[in-house]
Amino acid sequence: MGICLAMVRLSDAAIDEIAAAPKKVLHFWMQDEAPGPEPAGWLARLLGKRNPATLKCSVPREAGDETDLDKAWDAMDYLLSEGRKKEGLSRFLTEGGEPIPEEIGYGPPRVLRSVEVKRIAAFLEGVSPELLRRHYDGPAMDRAEVYPGIWGRDGEEGFEYVASYFESLCSFVREAAERGLGLMIIYT
Repeated sequence: MGICLAMVRLSDAAIDEIAAAPKKVLHFWMQDEAPGPEPAGWLARLLGKRNPATLKCSVPREAGDETDLDKAWDAMDYLLSEGRKKEGLSRFLTEGGEPIPEEIGYGPPRVLRSVEVKRIAAFLEGVSPELLRRHYDGPAMDRAEVYPGIWGRDGEEGFEYVASYFESLCSFVREAAERGLGLMIIYT
């Protein structure tokens, strides 16, 4: 187990709908698997209370619209920001976008609109695995408490793990940018 980062591509219209009614985010994330509302207890029913309706997002998910970075997300953030010395686009995985005030997994999801995704895709185009490798220092990452704290132990294997997810992140973000889509980031 542990904390993983998942990303979903979605339209700006879906972001607008979810931002206007944050409770819809759970339905968007889980679609038909979203749990319904808690049923009203017997006393509440006696007093005329009804079960709240589940808020459903009108925008359906598409096949292949999701990816995950497993537990490589914090190391990627550390490497992209050159040891957390840089701000801005380099920190999009952990600090970018606008939070949706609804708890899913480990905190509120964050959304990045299509304009931001295009800037992120352009930023990632200028980053190579070799550039990331220059900032990879397992013991230093462990001292900096980069989740999950295995980098010093895993050495080169740890870097290869991050690099494999970096390649999938770049292609996922690039496709979102090409299609004019935004992203939702969720910690699960």
